[in-house]
Amino acid sequence: MAKELKDWCITRNLEWGVRFPGHGDLVVYVWVDAPIGYISFTEEWRRTLVVTGKVLRHDSRIIHFIGEDITYHHCIFWPAMLKGAGYTQPWLLLLRAC
Repeated sequence: MAKELKDWCITRNLEWGVRFPGHGDLVVYVWVDAPIGYISFTEEWRRTLVVTGKVLRHDSRIIHFIGEDITYHHCIFWPAMLKGAGYTQPWLLLLRAC
């Protein structure tokens, strides 16, 4: 049985984190700011190896090895953020029971 997708709040009331613009009391939820790190790390790695082509756009197969406890984020939010930014979505998700 499919479950209904619900709105997802991308901010948290925390002391630490990336501040949400215009709201000094809120920070961006880690699942929104972490993908920026994933993408920038991979792009920098590609540059250091002098690999030609676009690693994360349209000509690659991204395989995620993830813990079962973060399935929701990797199956819904991460692909949606990648698609919205014009990046290739995961081709395969391999889950490990926690």
